Amino acid sequence: MLLTASGANFGFWHKLPLMIGMQVMLLMVAFGVGSLILLHPALHLILKIAGSLYLLWLAWKITTAAYEKLETGETPPKPMPFWQAGLRQLINPKA
Repeated sequence: MLLTASGANFGFWHKLPLMIGMQVMLLMVAFGVGSLILLHPALHLILKIAGSLYLLWLAWKITTAAYEKLETGETPPKPMPFWQAGLRQLINPKA
């Protein structure tokens, strides 16, 4: 959904960082980063706790966010910078 929305709003070239970030994560797993979790089960627990805390923080931010009226006359948002889009994929808890 993120890639579809990015492509629809900003075009193909601006969604490339998101695709590259996902490929970097898949390559890390393919080259053995996932085997570290199998060798050290405590690392898996740490990642689960960190991911849960991150999701709780996101839920808190959404719950306490101020209501903002959508003004259709405003300029559309700008695409994320390359580094930010790639990093977003690496910290994506669903991926």
